[in-house]
Amino acid sequence: MIQHDFGGKSFELDYRKLPKNYVFPKQVHEANVLLISSIEQAEELAPYTSEVGATVTSVAGVVLCVSTADCVPIILADEENGIIAAVHAGWKSACKGIIYNVIDDMRSLGANPDNMKAYIGPSLGKESFECEADMMDEFLSMNKSNEQFFEKQDDVKYLFDIKAFCAKSLNNAGISSVEVSDIDTYTDDNYHSYRGFEANNPDIGYEYGKYRNLTTVEIK
Repeated sequence: MIQHDFGGKSFELDYRKLPKNYVFPKQVHEANVLLISSIEQAEELAPYTSEVGATVTSVAGVVLCVSTADCVPIILADEENGIIAAVHAGWKSACKGIIYNVIDDMRSLGANPDNMKAYIGPSLGKESFECEADMMDEFLSMNKSNEQFFEKQDDVKYLFDIKAFCAKSLNNAGISSVEVSDIDTYTDDNYHSYRGFEANNPDIGYEYGKYRNLTTVEIK
């Protein structure tokens, strides 16, 4: 059985206090993936050290973690073959192809996209994701069709639907079963939001990830 959870403010995150079988990387806005091949590797991996954008495992008892505060947490699971992944999809890593990379790594372990289910968790909604043309241009340089995920507001500002972009990427990679949360972390007080809090409180500090939503997935 595969179990996952998209946590919010109800859990005060301090990665120093997580159990040893929790894999908690120092997430970066890159498209690299870490494969966890044993419970011993997971327990020896110090939390907040490995700089990766996603983790993959087929080992029961390993808990893969993603911490977010507006970026998109994505859980991927092939229950038939017992393979899971946890993805931290900020706009930079999403644009760089982290979704395709993590699916390739899952397939290398024997996962089949036909069996896979994807869950896109609470994150910044389109109406809250304001950006400028330079960000949009990065997506258009990858594929002109990405224009469909942007809505022009004025001469400078655009709205970006990052959840729809991630869902489309999952579909393009062969995954048809995709569940998308309608929760906007900026407007929902049950979730931490970087844009809603930390960006306006620069002196608050990271405090070991206290102001982050913790997503977990494991093979039971």
